[in-house]
Amino acid sequence: MAKLLLRLLVISGVLGLVLALPVAGVAVAGLELGPYLVFPPRPAPSGMESWSWFGAGVILALILAPISPFLIWTYRARGIVRWWPIAAHPWPAWAAPSFLGLGFFWLIAWTRFPCFAGFQKYTFTPLWLSFILCLNARLVRASGSCPLTHHPAWYAALFPLSALLWWMFEFLNRFAGNWSYENVEQFSAGEYALHCTLAFSTVLPAFVAMQELVLSCPGFKSAFSGHAPAFKIPFRPLAFFAVLFSALGLFVLPAHPREFYPMLWLAPGLLFIGLQALVGEEHVLSASPRGDFSGLWSAALAALACGFFWEMWNLHSLARWVYHVPWVQRFRVFEMPLLGYGGYLPFGVECAAFAGWLSVLMGVPAPGTKNSGDDPTVTSPS
Repeated sequence: MAKLLLRLLVISGVLGLVLALPVAGVAVAGLELGPYLVFPPRPAPSGMESWSWFGAGVILALILAPISPFLIWTYRARGIVRWWPIAAHPWPAWAAPSFLGLGFFWLIAWTRFPCFAGFQKYTFTPLWLSFILCLNARLVRASGSCPLTHHPAWYAALFPLSALLWWMFEFLNRFAGNWSYENVEQFSAGEYALHCTLAFSTVLPAFVAMQELVLSCPGFKSAFSGHAPAFKIPFRPLAFFAVLFSALGLFVLPAHPREFYPMLWLAPGLLFIGLQALVGEEHVLSASPRGDFSGLWSAALAALACGFFWEMWNLHSLARWVYHVPWVQRFRVFEMPLLGYGGYLPFGVECAAFAGWLSVLMGVPAPGTKNSGDDPTVTSPS
């Protein structure tokens, strides 16, 4: 019971800090709080999007610095990791309907057939539910099991946790103004809340299935676990710094959104992992001192892969989002500026952290610990 209360206290602390610190920053900066709390939210103020070679260089450096070792290991793993899951088992019965549903909802999302006019604003949720079923079907094809069938209660619980997680990012975006939604103006507050909650609930289930799919690639776990040198990380001092850094970043975000908007993506994860480390809980980085980075890298790659599909399907949808990102608003891939995809890497770690927290809470093995599809005969890169 004590551990359960501690785990609930950690996530409550994260949510409390995320909600309170930007509001406190607004008050101290002498800004008016009302515009930040309008619901449904208004479009972001114009002029946020910009391009700066210096700013883009800084963002690029911040992206490359932590992932450079992983890029080197990925290069060394060429020919060892087969970057496509095996096909060792039959497709499940729901595979064909799922792929047909995916194609149907994709068609409706990207076209403007008059007979579907009343439905075209609502295609995100059924499209992503179909995609989630397709990912799980592909996992069954690779390993004979998937989160949907192996741990159905835990997987179902990911949906409400996902909605809560993304509403947290939506709240932070009020102060950063990095994206806004188009063609949703006619929604009432209740319709907007319901529609968004259903859409947001698909994020974590899609991410978890994609991470399991990455881990099922033969040789992946061998290449990225157990072969990096073991080292000791002073987690407690680093955790204290991470919590303090994130808290300060969220506090100054409303007054300086151009300079501190990356905290939108970094702060929630740093707060969560930092608080877990401070209270002695297992966290998403706990395996790192043992040289096991397979979970960390698979999480980043899974979020990046999901990000590709999120942005692609958003491109021609009727209800869609657009970006207003300082410093990097150039070289777009779909609606997202190219460097903006770097935000999916820490987002993946955050998704893994929250999914892992739910795994511990419900006594379920964390993603990647079972049915990884790893080939024990494959050796690691030197």
